[in-house]
Amino acid sequence: MGILRSECVSCGEVFVGVDAFDAHRTGSFSKRTRRCMAKREMQAHGMTRNDKRWWTAPLANNVAPWYTIDQISYSRK
Repeated sequence: MGILRSECVSCGEVFVGVDAFDAHRTGSFSKRTRRCMAKREMQAHGMTRNDKRWWTAPLANNVAPWYTIDQISYSRK
């Protein structure tokens, strides 16, 4: 079984799994300000690219998939 790949139809970036994809989206649903993070924003939040150039998210603790990146506390183990 291979790695799950998620591609964003808005920005065209590719992510390792749904968690990394969800982490690159920011803004409010209710205020209709949801958008994709810029590459620099993703890097500032600890996201990196793997050898396939797919974005990965750092390990997160207790994260619901609808949280924004600002609501996630990351641990570096």
